Amino acid sequence: MRLKSYYEQYNKLLPIDVEIELLPGLPDIHILGGADQFLKESVLRIKSAIKSQGFQFLANQQVLVNLRPTHIKKSSRGLELAIALGYLVESKQISSNHPLLQYPIYGELSLRGAVTPPES
Repeated sequence: MRLKSYYEQYNKLLPIDVEIELLPGLPDIHILGGADQFLKESVLRIKSAIKSQGFQFLANQQVLVNLRPTHIKKSSRGLELAIALGYLVESKQISSNHPLLQYPIYGELSLRGAVTPPES
């Protein structure tokens, strides 16, 4: 699954591809492709938001998230929503034909699943 989103660099939003792949293994989210510390810490927020909204975080699959382009350090809270939606599509909990997926996805998640605009 590949989604379009944005990452923040020097107070500008730049386009990014968010690739999601599920693999057998322990249930965890691994963010690859130059993610900053904030994105790595957002893993627990993403898991909590998914469960709080009545979806499942599958117990026997790990989630690989690749942020492309990979050679640039990414700093943005707005990727959380794209990662969560990508996971829900890959795990077949929402349809890959959902109209929202036609557009770039950008938003920060609360632990309960509320979506807010990221603050710089």
